Amino acid sequence: MTRWRIWLLVMSVVVSVGALRLNGQTGDGGGLASTAPAAYPLAAKAAGIEGNVVVKGVIGKDGTMRDVRAVKGPQELRQAAVDAVMRWVYHPYFHNGSAVDVETTITVNFSMGDKKKKVEEQAKAKAQAELAKAASDIPAAVPK
Repeated sequence: MTRWRIWLLVMSVVVSVGALRLNGQTGDGGGLASTAPAAYPLAAKAAGIEGNVVVKGVIGKDGTMRDVRAVKGPQELRQAAVDAVMRWVYHPYFHNGSAVDVETTITVNFSMGDKKKKVEEQAKAKAQAELAKAASDIPAAVPK
């Protein structure tokens, strides 16, 4: 009778530990299958807006994203981040042999890097050209 109780205790511990683990966290399932880059909004790019957008959503049983919403980051970049993440596909996560929904948080980074400097230089060059044109349109003062 004692062996039977010990065996039952060991089996219940093994089953309990196994029930708490998501197979996706151990390499069996889960992880990105495909991503789509975020399209940088033209107005945000022209304004030189950069930053990180934090997005929350659910990885469905089929690996597609749903209920995606931006919770933090520049307002001008939020919709682009949500649109990109909605196109991402994950390998499904499994729990006890069945696919399960998993909540996730994703950070999408928007950075122009050297492009920001290039946009600023283009704006400066345009302003200088407009000043030069305006100066040439002013008639020269005639000496008296």
